[in-house]
Order: sequence, then structure tokens, then C-alpha cells
Amino acid sequence: MRYIGFIIPTLLILLNFMISPAFSQEEIFYMGNEYGINARAMGMGNTRICTAEDFSAAFSNPAALGMVRRMELQGSFSHLKIQDQALFLGKATTDSKNSTKLNTLGFVFPVPTYRGSLVFSIGFARLRDYESSLKMQAFNPQHSSYRPILDEIYPDIYTYYDSTLQDYVDYFIDTTIDDSVFQKETLISSGGLKAWTVSGALEVQKDIFLGASINVWSGSEEHTLTFVEEDQNEYYQAADTSITEDGIVIYDYNDFKSLESMQKINSEFNAINLKIGLLYRMNQFMKLGLTVESPKTFTIKEKWEDESTVNFDDGSYAEPSPNPYSGESEYKIQEPYIFGFGASASLLNFTLAGDVELVDWSQAKFLTDSPIYGETKDRVNTRIKENFTTVTNVHLGGEFSIPFLNTKIRAGYANRPSIFKDARDDEHKKYLSLGASLLLDKQMMLDFGWSHGWWTDYSFDSLTNVEAKEQKEVNRLLATCSIRF
Repeated sequence: MRYIGFIIPTLLILLNFMISPAFSQEEIFYMGNEYGINARAMGMGNTRICTAEDFSAAFSNPAALGMVRRMELQGSFSHLKIQDQALFLGKATTDSKNSTKLNTLGFVFPVPTYRGSLVFSIGFARLRDYESSLKMQAFNPQHSSYRPILDEIYPDIYTYYDSTLQDYVDYFIDTTIDDSVFQKETLISSGGLKAWTVSGALEVQKDIFLGASINVWSGSEEHTLTFVEEDQNEYYQAADTSITEDGIVIYDYNDFKSLESMQKINSEFNAINLKIGLLYRMNQFMKLGLTVESPKTFTIKEKWEDESTVNFDDGSYAEPSPNPYSGESEYKIQEPYIFGFGASASLLNFTLAGDVELVDWSQAKFLTDSPIYGETKDRVNTRIKENFTTVTNVHLGGEFSIPFLNTKIRAGYANRPSIFKDARDDEHKKYLSLGASLLLDKQMMLDFGWSHGWWTDYSFDSLTNVEAKEQKEVNRLLATCSIRF
């Protein structure tokens, strides 16, 4: 069995894995998706700054809590289905993943006042999902990970004790294997980011509400990458050979059957931030809203693990010792300010609403050096400023109340552009949504929302050395139950 030097390839594979697009340090700000926490808002294109008049206002616009006049207990469940079709070297592979989670649980309690309003709330919400799944496989005529691994292990001459010669010999490792292999890659991500919040709102002047929320963020994410490379066409069955030039032994690894590698990265996130909101009820028909969310400074603790095996045609194999190889790191990143503007208008049985959210992602930054060796915070932050841009997220929605049925129906649209300056048009995330609600006994409200999203991701993986095109579709069902006392 051949075990020479396979601790180093393990680290190399892990490094390649971490700097692929799924683990690019710049993209960590963009990982995950935000779908909304309230079925009414999601059914209206996730408009929420002026339409949230329940517990969800604590996260949308805390000032809107001032509109709540009765105690409220609210909870919601979500079901998420993600479908990914990856086009890799002309071959399409489809994969999907389902997730059902408790989405929110919160309590709102107004304080009796002689004039105006004073309202508090407490609870939690799941605000960001990290659920995704990717599969791709094809014959790669252009690249093999086998040779780069050996080149990194033995870039120079090294001295090795030859038990046959019973002497130290200068060795140089080489191989002719650099293409024409079958490659298969599976990437699964799971987890999410939630926040506990304590919020309050008051009517500072007639029809002007001011509110604030203190959010304590926590969450986790687990990435698992499985990579397989095989000599399915049996091109590389030659026996390993060696020659001597100028006293140096050149050893050719030309016998190859398969390479199997599994890497895992588990991340834990923690942060605290503040969100303030303003709501102005112009008249009985129109409302205007403004929100400002302070930067979130995340402390991220990561544990990684890699397990790899190389199999040869003669039945022998090589693996790192110890196997798996593992490590951990800790670093801090900061997301930028988020500014929100909203308006809503109600006339007869119709309500129309729109939100605009501004985020300058070029102001995102690392507060400590990144966990990748040699990637200082200054180098990463410079790339962030060069590659990221300001985005304007747009949400539009409408609601119609059906007379005499205590029922409302909703529809909406949302557009969330990519944070990268050079993004292609199909990389911008778009969502269509529908929703409905039913009032029971004047105390219980049931809301249902459905959202369909689609976009395209382009990724370059150093293991395959080929750009992959991923067409993503997301369907999400959200049910919210609100009980007022």
C-alpha cells in the first residue's frame, strides 16, 4: 500500500474546496436566501414595511407594532423545495432538496395608554436559509485533479529513505495523468440563521409611530462536498516507473483507478444588531415607512474535516494519516447597513404596497484575517470593494378583500439583484407569489403564502477546472397562525 505524503493532498483538496465559489470568502456575505417570515407579506411579494401589523413587524418595521391594539400570539411553519439543474461539460444533472421548519414564534403585548400607543414584542424568526443541493457529473477531457495534487505535494526535489537500497535517495515525483477522467461532484448545504428579538414601538405623535428592535442572531451551516474522479475508460493502467537523471530518481505515478474525497465544513454564526423604524399614517388610505438596520458583525466559528482515498489498479490505495484530517478556525465579518423605504395605499377592498431596500455590499468587510492561509483581511476587503456593488431590492404586492367571506387574496413580485458588479442578467433573483387568508371567530387569522423563485448561478470549481451553470428554482409554502386576545 502506498501512503507516501498523502496528508498534504488532503490539505490541498480542502483548500481547493474552500476557495471554490461555494466557499469563496467574498461570497460568504451572500450565502443563503431570505424568503420572508410572514405569509401575508410573502403573498404580497414580501412587502412588509407598511403592511406588517402583527408580530412580524418586529423584523420588518418595528414602528408598525404600534398599530397592534390587542395581545397577539403568532407562529408559522414553512416548507421549502429547492431544485438545481447543473450543466457541466454539456451534461445536465438535476437534484432537489426539501426542508420543513418552524419559522416564527412570537408574542405581542400592547400596554394600556391614555393616548397613543405603546407596544412590546418578544420572539424569534428564521430569517435566512442555507438549504441547497448540487449534483454534477461528466467525462472531463480537459482536466484531472490527480496531477495538481502530486505537483503540490512534491514541487521540488526531496530526500526519501529507500528501504531496498538502504540509503537516502533524492526523489522527484511526476505523472502524465492530467485529463480524460470521469468526475462526479455532490454538494449539500443545510442550516439557517435565526434571530431572537425584543422590540418596542410607540406613537410619538398622532399617526407617527417610532419603533426599535434588538436582534440576537445565531445559526449554523453545514457544507458537505463529495468528489469522485475515475479512470472509467482505463487509460491509466501503466505500471509506475522510475528513471534516474543526474543522480535524481524521477518516479512516475501513472497507475490510477479512482480518487474519492469528502470534505465537511461546519460553521456557527453569532451577532447582535439594532433595527429602527418609522411609520407615518398620512390618512385612512396611505402609509409611508422607513427602516434602518445597523451592520451585523458575525463571529464565525468553523470546523472542517477531510477524508480522502486514492485507489490504484493493482488493488492498493493511499489515504492520509490520520484519516479524516480536521481543524478549526474563528474569524469576524461585518455586513453593511440596510435602508428600507415603503408605501401602501388602501381603497375600497384593495391594498397596494411597495418596498425598496438599499444595501451597499461594497462596504461589507472582514474584521479579522480570513481562515485561508495568506488571505489577510486587507486583501479580501480590497477584492470586496472591487467586486461588490450597491443593490436595490424591489418588492411589489397587492391584496383584495372578498366581501362577506372574511377572506383576502394576494399576489406579488420581487426582484433581488446579485451583489456582484459583473453579474449576468439571469443571476438576479426573481420571485412571484400568491397568498390568501381566512379570519376565524374574529380572534384567529390563518394566512397562507406561496412563492416561486428562479435564478442562475455560475461557478468555477478548481477540482474540475470547468465553469458549471446552475439553474435554480425555489418553491416555498408558508402558513401563519395569529391569535389575538
